[in-house]
Amino acid sequence: TFSVPGAGKTSEAICFWLFHRKENERLFIALPKVASMSWKHEFYEWLGWGENEILILNKPANQMRSFLFENSEKKVFLVNYHKLRGAVSQIANFMATTSSEGWSFILDESHYVKNNTGSTSLAARQLSSFADGCRLIMTGTPAPQGPEDLQAQAEFLQRLPLSEEKSRNLIE
Repeated sequence: TFSVPGAGKTSEAICFWLFHRKENERLFIALPKVASMSWKHEFYEWLGWGENEILILNKPANQMRSFLFENSEKKVFLVNYHKLRGAVSQIANFMATTSSEGWSFILDESHYVKNNTGSTSLAARQLSSFADGCRLIMTGTPAPQGPEDLQAQAEFLQRLPLSEEKSRNLIE
């Protein structure tokens, strides 16, 4: 979904996920640092969900794996793009281990992954392979530098596989 700030993209994304999700499916959201509070607010407004259902992944990479598994009962996992890049192997391990219930994945401000060869883009696309549910991109500026900015975002949606070498490097 591409629209201007304040147009309701977060609410739209939550409704999209609620409509398409399977029972017990969980949601992973990558977002800018400043966006986690608005997501928490929207989940509370829409569903009454709070800290029992939502986890903000705010630990250093070396603590992320245990933090995730200690909170594996949560329904929604929010991570900023910086943490996503730094803890991609820990997050991938968690998503792979807990995939029986299913995952959906949203990129908020998806233009953060526009650099097709950048570490943020590679991490998001690699993790999208664990999302067997819906995948959604949302931003107000989908292609700030030109149409080529859409390639990585489209690959995220289509779950196109990364090369074996790139995937191996991210997991290790």
